[in-house]
Amino acid sequence: MNRRLITTAGVVALLITGGFGAVHGALDLEAVVVAVVSGDEIDVVITQSSAADVVAGREIVRVKYLGVAAPSRFEPLYMEAFDLNWNLVASSEIHLQLDGPRWDDEGRLLAYVFLDPSGFGMVNAVLLAVGLARIDVDLFPEAIHAAWMIDAAAVAESHGRGIWANADAPAHPED
Repeated sequence: MNRRLITTAGVVALLITGGFGAVHGALDLEAVVVAVVSGDEIDVVITQSSAADVVAGREIVRVKYLGVAAPSRFEPLYMEAFDLNWNLVASSEIHLQLDGPRWDDEGRLLAYVFLDPSGFGMVNAVLLAVGLARIDVDLFPEAIHAAWMIDAAAVAESHGRGIWANADAPAHPED
C-alpha cells in the first residue's frame, strides 16, 4: 500500500476521532495559505487578527510551525513531510495561535496551526504523530502545548513511524 495513503488515512482518523483535541485559549489569527514552503513552513495572507501588535490583517507572512522541525530539503522524508503539509493546508483557511516568541531569527512568524476554528486538528502535532517531524529543541517547557506535542512525538517514536523507523524495518509495521 502507498505510504502517502497510509499517512493520510492515519491523519484523517486522528482528526475525525478528535485525536488532537480542542485548544485551550483563543486562536489569535485567521489566514489563508497561499504557498506551502516545506514540511513545517507556509506562506499565508492574514485575514483576521486579534494580535494586531504582532501582525495585521491583509499582511503576507511566512509561518514556521512552533515547536516542530520537519526534515529539511536534502534529508530523508522531506518530500513526505512536504506532501502531508500540502495535503493538510494548501489553499485552506487556517487558524493560528501564538505562544512565547513571536518571530524567529529568519523573520518567520512562530505559531501553532489549526485546521478548525475551534482548535481541532493542530498541524504541528499531526506532523509529530506520524513521524514526519521532531520536537524542536527550542520548544520551551512552558509552551501551552508542550506536553501534548511531546506525547504525539512519543507515539511516533514508540511505533517506529517516519523518522523513527529503523533502516531495515518497514516504516509502517502493520503493512
